Amino acid sequence: NISGLSRELGPTDGSVTLTISGSNFGSGGHAEVGGVPCPTDGRPASWQDFQIMCRLPQGQGTNHDVLVRVNSQNGSYSSFSYNAPSISSIYPLVSDTIGGILLTIRGSDFGLTGNVTVDGRDCPIDVHSHGVIHCYIPPGEGTGVTIAINISNQTATSFFTYNDPSITSLYPNSGPTLGGTNLTV
Repeated sequence: NISGLSRELGPTDGSVTLTISGSNFGSGGHAEVGGVPCPTDGRPASWQDFQIMCRLPQGQGTNHDVLVRVNSQNGSYSSFSYNAPSISSIYPLVSDTIGGILLTIRGSDFGLTGNVTVDGRDCPIDVHSHGVIHCYIPPGEGTGVTIAINISNQTATSFFTYNDPSITSLYPNSGPTLGGTNLTV
């Protein structure tokens, strides 16, 4: 019987101990979060009749069941969620409209998988870890466009700007005042 958890929110990299409180846990069994084993071996993990300390597995998303299985009996608690992603920086902040430049997004709780969009367009991911995502900026235009990371329906946003158009040459550089001259830009 599970009566509570030491935390109901945790990092996607699983770098913390989860304590499961309750009764009739016996002297050993199996614990899991969202269907993934929550290891009870090593330190500070432990298994007691009233308390289990396990290493939170890596994961993502919300409303995961925590399950304790002793022999063939199960107890569950369904309110564990992983932290939502958070963006601390992006580089570069500005890029050419043609796209194709590698965008580095730093932050935390990026989970195991997800997607990134820039102004609603897919930013194909090259590298994905809990703290860094590299993706290729899609073609686009505008200032203050939204970069969105979606990890199991949890979203973090930041902003990005495409370079303004620039004219590097104009031919001819003069013409009649009546117009009618074709220009090459």
